[in-house]
Amino acid sequence: MKRVVVVLDEEDLIRLRRIITDRDKDEALKFIEDCLEAKVKEKELPHCVPVFDAGYNPRQADSFRKKE
Repeated sequence: MKRVVVVLDEEDLIRLRRIITDRDKDEALKFIEDCLEAKVKEKELPHCVPVFDAGYNPRQADSFRKKE
């Protein structure tokens, strides 16, 4: 499995620090589901495909994105 770097904005970082300070397990799980899950999935999306690949489609990553 490859490494994934996730960037947290200020609001998410404050939320994470509060969870750590309070040692709130329920809020930690909620943070993972609400924040980290989406960011990790986005980082795992395919982003580079050789143009000579027969299956190349410029919009192919769209099928992996979460519909909002």
